[in-house]
Amino acid sequence: MKRRAAVVLGLIVVVCVVAIAAFATPSAGQYASQNETGPNDNRSDAMHIQKRTFIQGETSDSDDDWFAFDAQSDQAIRVTTEFGGQYARVTLYGPNGKVLGNGSTGGTEDAAEIGAIAAESGTYHLRVAEGGEYPIQYGVKVATETADRLEPDGDRDAATLAEPNRTYGMTVFQNDEDWYAVDLNEDENLTTRLGQNDTGAEFGQNVGVDIYAPNGSRVGEDGSSGLGNTTELFASNPEALQQHVASRAGTYYVRVAPAQSGAVKGFTGYELSLNTTDRSNTEPRSRTDSLVIVGGSAENKVTYAFTHDGTVERSGESHGAPIDDDAVTIDTDVDTVSDGRVDGRLGGGGDAYLVQGNVTGLRLDGNATVYRDGIEVDPTSFGPVAARDTTTVTSTATPTATSTATMTPTRTATAARTPTSTATPPPTATTTTTATATPPPTATATPTATGTAASTTRTATNANGSQGEIVGGAETEAETTTEDGPGFGALPAVIAVVAAGLVALRRR
Repeated sequence: MKRRAAVVLGLIVVVCVVAIAAFATPSAGQYASQNETGPNDNRSDAMHIQKRTFIQGETSDSDDDWFAFDAQSDQAIRVTTEFGGQYARVTLYGPNGKVLGNGSTGGTEDAAEIGAIAAESGTYHLRVAEGGEYPIQYGVKVATETADRLEPDGDRDAATLAEPNRTYGMTVFQNDEDWYAVDLNEDENLTTRLGQNDTGAEFGQNVGVDIYAPNGSRVGEDGSSGLGNTTELFASNPEALQQHVASRAGTYYVRVAPAQSGAVKGFTGYELSLNTTDRSNTEPRSRTDSLVIVGGSAENKVTYAFTHDGTVERSGESHGAPIDDDAVTIDTDVDTVSDGRVDGRLGGGGDAYLVQGNVTGLRLDGNATVYRDGIEVDPTSFGPVAARDTTTVTSTATPTATSTATMTPTRTATAARTPTSTATPPPTATTTTTATATPPPTATATPTATGTAASTTRTATNANGSQGEIVGGAETEAETTTEDGPGFGALPAVIAVVAAGLVALRRR
């Protein structure tokens, strides 16, 4: 029983020792390694090392370790320290003995601690020291790199004309930028994907990618994949992505640079793919952008309009634009948000909108500045905006009503929406001799009139050839005119009287 307990206790001790050693001692199994050899306690006795190889060593307060390597003028120098549970100080010196940078070993991951650009060709030195009483184990690695074949391309004017649908494997130095130029047609989509290689570290060394319009404004947008415009080396998918649909044909620019100041130590490698497709093949945007318009005054107001292919909502915040939030107003009685379009007016301060989709055009009439996600942009980069159609269509109709009466002693005409003219039959005269005059036929004319709500003109043509016009009035109004003709009712009566007289004379 005691023997079994002793065996178990021994196994526990072995496991603990292995675990402690794994954490306290740098792990160089995945890299080529070289052991530090002395004497190298001062600069004159420095040990020459192989580049891109981890040097394994031990230092204490009474034992500094010096290393030497060669670098050419304008080369980038990167010093990487290995992870571990112990920390030592690391310092980089130039050929003239000047300190170029310092850092420390240890931590939870390999890290690029020191970066520099060689000012001259010569021998550079690295010193590892520790101020404590007990020895410290460490791992350190040095790499140098020459500028890639596309240099100089550090600004937009020196941008390399890129071929679409290919991948570039390049290197970016600390505090440097790489620019590419891409010619796009209108509505052509550019997608840039940025990955990393030869980082010299397991953490940090992040770079970013941006797209710029021909006028220099930043127009790159995140894709629906969830990737942003900077890499995250410690993430499971250390990539960045940007895309843009060209609002007009021209030369667009792609910029690769350290994600932020000091993000890259020495240098890092990257792979940039540039792909172009028709707009019909692009994914819909999922990110909401802010659009802030600032300017105008009480005396000189600014009007603006922009169009979009998504949705828009008003915002009362500056979203990074150089204006206080309380100076951003929401004027629902002045600014109009309609389907696919926004029209507004500024008399000082700013107007802000959140746009889900693409801004397809923008127009400014006056002195104002436009900010997208807090960055000033050229309003013309979005394209033109058509003026609103304010044309009013007016139709005028002139109806004509014509009525004709034949042998009608008296006619009464009534004009309405459908005027009807009716002839009144003549009276019948009767004598004691029973003589009856037969009235002439009655003619009825029904003219057709078409009126407008504004004004109408109706023309009536009489039997005697005269015309009369009725101008004005709404079509719901009824207007009546009465005309007296020459009259034919007395003639039959005279004839009847004469006939009666003749009959009376014959009877006598």
